[in-house]
Amino acid sequence: MSLLIHNVLIFANNDQNTVLEGHAVAIEGSRIQEIGGESELKQKYMQFEQFDGGGRLLMPGLINAHMHFYGTFARGLALQQAPSNFHEILKLLWWKLDSALDLQAVYYSALVQAISAVKHGVTSIIDHHASPKAVAGSLDKIEEALNLLGLRGLLCYEVSDRDGEEIRELGLQENARYIQKCKNARQENPDHLFDGMVGLHASFTLENESLQKAAELSKTSNRGCHIHLLEDRVDGDITRGKFQIGVVERLREFGILGEKTITAHGIHLDESEVDLLAETDTVVVHNPQSNMN
Repeated sequence: MSLLIHNVLIFANNDQNTVLEGHAVAIEGSRIQEIGGESELKQKYMQFEQFDGGGRLLMPGLINAHMHFYGTFARGLALQQAPSNFHEILKLLWWKLDSALDLQAVYYSALVQAISAVKHGVTSIIDHHASPKAVAGSLDKIEEALNLLGLRGLLCYEVSDRDGEEIRELGLQENARYIQKCKNARQENPDHLFDGMVGLHASFTLENESLQKAAELSKTSNRGCHIHLLEDRVDGDITRGKFQIGVVERLREFGILGEKTITAHGIHLDESEVDLLAETDTVVVHNPQSNMN
C-alpha cells in the first residue's frame, strides 16, 4: 500500500502534543515514510494513492488494553436470578457464557467488537479470552476476525482451575501454541500484527501448580502474563483464606509480576500492594466503565 493522506489536522501525540495544520502523511506498506507540508508531499509522492481526509483529525490509533470479546453476547442478556455480589456475577453470567462458546461464536464475538473498535478509533486490542468448551484454536479465530479489519491484537487464553485440570492444561497449551505461532510469523514478516501472552483468570481461581506452570511458560516464551487483579474483594478474601498470603505478594512470589505483565482493574489494592507493583514495573490497566459496575 502506498498512500498519501492530506487535508487533515494531525495530532502527533509526541511530548510536545504537536498539532500540525497544512501537513500530509505518506505511508508505504505498514510504515509512515514522512510527515511534511501538504503541497510538498503531494509533489514528492505523486505516484501514491491520495486520500482526502476532509478536514478531519488524524491521530495515532487508540489501544484497548483489556478486553473480553466474548462479552458481546452479554449485551441485553437477562438473568433468571439477580446476582447479589461479584462472585455471583461470575457464576451466573460470565462463567456460564464462556462455557457456551464454540469456535464460530468466538469468531463472531470478536468480529462485532472489532467493527465497533474501528469505528471508534481503536486500532490495537489486548484481549483476554475464555471458552472452556472450545479452547484449541480459539485464539486463531480471534486473530482471523481482527485481521479482516486490519487491527493489531495481543491475545491470550485465560487459564483457570475452575473447570478442572484438563481444561487448565488445554489453556496453557493454547497460550504456548499461539505465542510460538506469532514468533514464527514475525520471522517471516517483522510487521506481523499479532502476538501472544500468558492468560490467567485471577489469583483466587488458580492453584499454586497452575501459577508455577504459567510462570514457567512466561519465562521460556519471554512473554508476560495478563491477569485480573483484585477486581473485587473476593479475590483477596479467597486467596488469603486458601493460601495465607495477599494476592499481589503471591503473584510476586511465583514470578508473575514484571514489566511485561498486565494486571487488570486493581480496584482493591492497598498502598503496600501499589508499591510492590511499582517496584516490579508491572502494568496496571484501569477499566473505568467496568469498575463502576
